[in-house]
Amino acid sequence: MTSGEFARASRLSRKALRLYDELALLSPVQVDPVTGYRLYAPAQFEQARLVREARPGDRYLLCSDGLHETADADSIAQVLRSVSDPDQAAAELVALAIAAGGPDNVTCIVADVVAAEACAGTPAAAST
Repeated sequence: MTSGEFARASRLSRKALRLYDELALLSPVQVDPVTGYRLYAPAQFEQARLVREARPGDRYLLCSDGLHETADADSIAQVLRSVSDPDQAAAELVALAIAAGGPDNVTCIVADVVAAEACAGTPAAAST
């Protein structure tokens, strides 16, 4: 199935599928050497679900194009792995993008997934 069909069926964007391929998390079964079209198999839905499902210990990065267009994936990953505080990691990613020539309006949000028990007693955990 095409990447568009797989994206719709798995509820992952085509951009996310390209990133997951770059990170070796979810690679297409075939890439056309001429067109670059990516083909996926229905058997990969479970892997897509596991990649998409958030678990305690996971870290998410939401960013503007100012980061991913100026900083390479290895540098971004290094910051996300080495800086434990999400706010500090976001600040370092913005600095990384600006140092690499990015625009002055780079936006990064780093969010860590924690177990529900870790949030007990906080206003966010108390609301439903």
